[in-house]
Amino acid sequence: MAKGIEWVYAIGSSWNRCDPMTQREIERLWANDAAGWIKSSSFGDYVYVDTAELSLTYGAYSYTIARRCF
Repeated sequence: MAKGIEWVYAIGSSWNRCDPMTQREIERLWANDAAGWIKSSSFGDYVYVDTAELSLTYGAYSYTIARRCF
Protein backbone atom coordinates (compact mmCIF):
# COMPACT_ATOMS: atom_id res chain seq x y z
CA MET A 1 0.00 0.00 0.00
CA ALA A 2 1.22 3.48 -0.80
CA LYS A 3 2.55 5.55 2.08
CA GLY A 4 0.16 8.24 3.17
CA ILE A 5 -2.96 6.22 2.26
CA GLU A 6 -5.41 4.67 4.72
CA TRP A 7 -8.83 3.08 4.50
CA VAL A 8 -11.47 4.02 7.05
CA TYR A 9 -15.10 3.07 7.64
CA ALA A 10 -17.89 5.14 9.13
CA ILE A 11 -19.89 4.25 12.21
CA GLY A 12 -22.29 7.09 12.85
CA SER A 13 -20.28 10.29 12.62
CA SER A 14 -17.02 8.55 13.54
CA TRP A 15 -14.38 7.30 11.06
CA ASN A 16 -12.49 4.18 12.15
CA ARG A 17 -9.22 2.98 10.68
CA CYS A 18 -9.14 -0.55 9.26
CA ASP A 19 -6.44 -2.95 10.47
CA PRO A 20 -3.30 -3.18 8.28
CA MET A 21 -4.26 -6.47 6.56
CA THR A 22 -7.74 -5.18 5.74
CA GLN A 23 -6.22 -1.96 4.41
CA ARG A 24 -3.91 -3.90 2.08
CA GLU A 25 -6.77 -6.07 0.80
CA ILE A 26 -9.07 -3.08 0.17
CA GLU A 27 -6.23 -1.25 -1.59
CA ARG A 28 -5.69 -4.34 -3.81
CA LEU A 29 -9.39 -4.35 -4.74
CA TRP A 30 -9.27 -0.58 -5.34
CA ALA A 31 -6.25 -0.89 -7.66
CA ASN A 32 -8.13 -3.47 -9.73
CA ASP A 33 -11.46 -1.59 -9.68
CA ALA A 34 -12.98 -4.67 -8.09
CA ALA A 35 -15.28 -5.93 -5.36
CA GLY A 36 -15.02 -9.09 -3.32
CA TRP A 37 -14.88 -10.93 -0.03
CA ILE A 38 -11.87 -10.38 2.21
CA LYS A 39 -10.90 -11.58 5.69
CA SER A 40 -10.91 -8.63 8.09
CA SER A 41 -9.42 -8.58 11.57
CA SER A 42 -11.26 -5.30 12.16
CA PHE A 43 -14.56 -7.21 11.98
CA GLY A 44 -13.29 -10.65 12.98
CA ASP A 45 -14.72 -12.35 9.88
CA TYR A 46 -15.15 -12.03 6.15
CA VAL A 47 -16.57 -8.78 4.79
CA TYR A 48 -17.71 -7.82 1.30
CA VAL A 49 -16.03 -4.71 -0.09
CA ASP A 50 -17.27 -2.81 -3.16
CA THR A 51 -14.70 -0.19 -4.12
CA ALA A 52 -16.92 1.33 -6.84
CA GLU A 53 -19.71 1.93 -4.29
CA LEU A 54 -17.24 2.65 -1.44
CA SER A 55 -19.07 0.25 0.83
CA LEU A 56 -18.18 -2.57 3.19
CA THR A 57 -20.81 -5.13 4.23
CA TYR A 58 -20.56 -7.25 7.35
CA GLY A 59 -23.55 -9.44 8.08
CA ALA A 60 -26.69 -7.30 7.74
CA TYR A 61 -24.76 -4.04 8.17
CA SER A 62 -23.31 -1.83 5.47
CA TYR A 63 -20.62 0.78 6.15
CA THR A 64 -19.37 3.65 4.02
CA ILE A 65 -15.63 3.43 3.42
CA ALA A 66 -13.19 6.12 2.36
CA ARG A 67 -9.63 6.23 1.06
CA ARG A 68 -7.77 8.98 2.91
CA CYS A 69 -4.52 10.53 1.78
CA PHE A 70 -2.33 12.27 4.32
